[in-house]
Amino acid sequence: MSYTFTGQGVQKLYGQTFSIKNIASNADEIIEIQLKEVFRARRGTEGYGLRAIHRHRKLGNLHAFLKVFGKDIPQRRQRSEFLVKQGLAKRHEWVFQGVPYAWFNRRNVNGAEIVGHLTKFIGLQYGEPAEDFSVLKENGQWDGYLPLERRSFAAHLASAIYALERLDLVHGDLSGGNLMIGSGPEGRHICCLCDFDGFYHPSQEKLPRKFEGELTRPLGSSGYRYPELIKRARADKDDDDENLFVEADRFALAVLICEMMVWNTDLGKKLARAELLDEDVITSRKLSDIPDRTKGSFSQGFELLEKALHAGSCQDMPTPDDWLRCLGVRLVASIPFKTAPGVLFYRRESSVRKLYQHRVLNTKTAGSFGEVHSDLGAITFKRDDANQVVLAIASLLPCALCRSGRQQTLAEEEKKSVAIVPGDRLRIDDWEIHFEESLASA
Repeated sequence: MSYTFTGQGVQKLYGQTFSIKNIASNADEIIEIQLKEVFRARRGTEGYGLRAIHRHRKLGNLHAFLKVFGKDIPQRRQRSEFLVKQGLAKRHEWVFQGVPYAWFNRRNVNGAEIVGHLTKFIGLQYGEPAEDFSVLKENGQWDGYLPLERRSFAAHLASAIYALERLDLVHGDLSGGNLMIGSGPEGRHICCLCDFDGFYHPSQEKLPRKFEGELTRPLGSSGYRYPELIKRARADKDDDDENLFVEADRFALAVLICEMMVWNTDLGKKLARAELLDEDVITSRKLSDIPDRTKGSFSQGFELLEKALHAGSCQDMPTPDDWLRCLGVRLVASIPFKTAPGVLFYRRESSVRKLYQHRVLNTKTAGSFGEVHSDLGAITFKRDDANQVVLAIASLLPCALCRSGRQQTLAEEEKKSVAIVPGDRLRIDDWEIHFEESLASA
């Protein structure tokens, strides 16, 4: 049955309640949508957002952001459930407040058909609701933030992308509109990402480019898209290239961090635009219209932005930990797996990399990847009770380990014992093997 949700449906939802099923407890929990006088629904590209109270059986009353989608796209249901099962919202007290923690299938609420998901309402659990970076720039409030606060927000953002990369996740639409600044614990302000609708993960089907005649796959936002993405999007006149998607967040991360550090109302007037860069500047790969004084105030950051502009690929762009170092944040050593390791085996067919098999190492303490395919028979593994994973690679083929965005070719001696941490990727011949926490499959 056809489904479309519009502004008329929003009016029917104010003040209404409905129930959702808690997957963990198998119990119904109440969602109370707040009145229009409390919060007027926000309209976005994918649908509408409303403020709600989630009566959680264990956690008490949660301030929730209820997102009702305008179209019921089958891939979106599967993708949202994947994000929920990843448990990102539980991994940190506030970093992933904007990631869905609950999904509900189509239902009728006061005569309105709705389908959507719930995230935490960023900032409300600590005080005032958060506001997005674009609005803070537009109304001049951003001018009042001190350099130390800006550096802290930039570090929050870099840390979030660092964590997503370790899980093989790409947000897909980093922009000022999806960056929320608001109340945090202990009276301080924090920076969080929202709107993960356009995320990319190798195991998940992407949103279609079009659904029922409307564009549905986010391709980043103007001012934050990397040069190659802009070039390909412009060439795709009919919007039907299904292989076109945002492959990495690194370029948008570079632009946003520089923008957060240097933006003020006067700079906006000088540039005659609302963002630090526009698509013409990006495709020219030149920052010549940005005042030297502005670039000098954050010189190390603009050096990294220049590197991102001229990178040959997304993988060559500065990594999140490059930015953390730039911001003066000391990195901790890689942590071991917290759960049974998940292993995704990708095989290259022609020029396309496809998921061949996904396994969770939750029963075996030792074995061979030859069980997946004979090509991988030379790779054996050992896993101890603490989920430490060590590989032994008895192959003469070139082998590379990619960690935190940096690729290193393994010497023959190094192949004998390769300690693996979450987020690692091993490349050998036509295969790429990803290691991740197994929350999505365990």
